[in-house]
Amino acid sequence: MKRTVLGVVLTLASAALAPAQIVSYKLTGIMASVGGGDYNARIVGETAFIQGTSLSSAGAFGELGRGPGLQAEIIVAAGKRLSVGMGGGYYHIQKKGSMTWSGEIDGKLFDASATLLPRLSVIPFFLNIHYAFRLTPGLTLDLFAGPVFQIVQFNIENPSATTILNANQVVTFTASKTTGGGQGGLGLNLRLFRGIELVADAFYRSGSVADLKGNWTQVGTSSVGPISGSSAEYFLWAYNVTQDGATYSRTGYFDQNGPTGGSVSGVKKAEIDLGGVGFSAGIKVNF
Repeated sequence: MKRTVLGVVLTLASAALAPAQIVSYKLTGIMASVGGGDYNARIVGETAFIQGTSLSSAGAFGELGRGPGLQAEIIVAAGKRLSVGMGGGYYHIQKKGSMTWSGEIDGKLFDASATLLPRLSVIPFFLNIHYAFRLTPGLTLDLFAGPVFQIVQFNIENPSATTILNANQVVTFTASKTTGGGQGGLGLNLRLFRGIELVADAFYRSGSVADLKGNWTQVGTSSVGPISGSSAEYFLWAYNVTQDGATYSRTGYFDQNGPTGGSVSGVKKAEIDLGGVGFSAGIKVNF
């Protein structure tokens, strides 16, 4: 991997220093998507847990999916068809979901509500090898692939309320991590004027983050006093809970020991899959 990256960097540098090379600047808007991994699978389980253990329920929590962003790339020609690009960008994905339900504990009825708002922000930096095929005098097919370095921040905001002790609280969790990955795709470049092209790409980008350690806070009120808690040593966990003969996949924020109890099984640090198909469109300026 290190040799591959070094080779790409040297190719880029030599191409940039060579005479009469074409340098292009590419700026695009993107629509990125992620698989979500454990988070998406477990958030479906959170909805199922409330539906399966309450007297009645409505709504659902949302899975991470697609989100918008921007991307820029500097591309240096290294031959008639071959070129090398270096770039970066930013995209943001969030999906708000809410549920209300009623239940019974120790013979007492209660009502409850909760909202989950996950936010995933990613800054990717990448190196691409481009290989171009001219389809017509004004239209070019561009194939590209290369490694990706990604800076990831994951945040959840979770307000909730229940008639049990008239409790109202907001729980937040924020964690950041870096990871590698790769990408590959193809695009069409349509020449508008001399030196200016419209570009449209489709690509797949891989990567994942796990062992997410971050800041957890809990703030609220109840009939017996304030609710307060915080820690900089919490993790995002995935686990199973068995209740009334059914097993549910769940996710939550706990300390380094994770969730415990006789009904808990399959405990592990949650993984968020960043892999997904993306689309981009914008302009390319050639010099």
